[in-house]
Amino acid sequence: MYLHDRQEAGRLLAASLVEKYRFEDTVILALSPGGVVVGYEIAKALHARLSLLLTEPIPMPGVAESEVIGLIDQEGHFTYNSMIPTGLLTELVSEMHSYIESEKLLKLHKLSRIMNEEGLIDPSQFYGHHVIIVSDGFKNGLSFDAAVNYLKPINTGKLIAVAPNASVRAIDRLHIAADEIYVSDVVANYLDTDHYFEDNTLPDIQQLMNEIIHKWE
Repeated sequence: MYLHDRQEAGRLLAASLVEKYRFEDTVILALSPGGVVVGYEIAKALHARLSLLLTEPIPMPGVAESEVIGLIDQEGHFTYNSMIPTGLLTELVSEMHSYIESEKLLKLHKLSRIMNEEGLIDPSQFYGHHVIIVSDGFKNGLSFDAAVNYLKPINTGKLIAVAPNASVRAIDRLHIAADEIYVSDVVANYLDTDHYFEDNTLPDIQQLMNEIIHKWE
């Protein structure tokens, strides 16, 4: 599905969610700055809080199935790429353990600097709430897996995957990891997420999040 911008995507997805979740206890968790823009429109419609899960990829040269071996989030949780066959993943982790651990430290340091500027997520806001996990496009299921990993210690309600577009393999993964899926279009040959938007200009992400915070204080 081709859309003018992420704001339009958010409004379309919000219309699909509002009847069921307008009066439920929900929190929006965006998986990228673009996901914040989509999530902002959903948060407005549902009167829900909006947070951003910061992650950084750990690149793995020579892996044909994916460009990364996993993602690390701002809490230090590491999520391995489930798209890599188990045997190959085990072999890579064993052979490149020192490299992976070094990359984790570097990326965690980078995330720490960003958090000093943008603030931390308060995990308590997710307790007992349905979590609408929003992306501006699921190229694969790794970012959603990272969100599930982050939320694992927290007693949440349903985990709901939401995006305007997703690849076939991402949908396959979401069917395993998500309680519900709201995706406008499943794309057979998924290109870069920006490809599906006419305008890829992003507004001030922190300002959007602050607006939602002030609305529901």
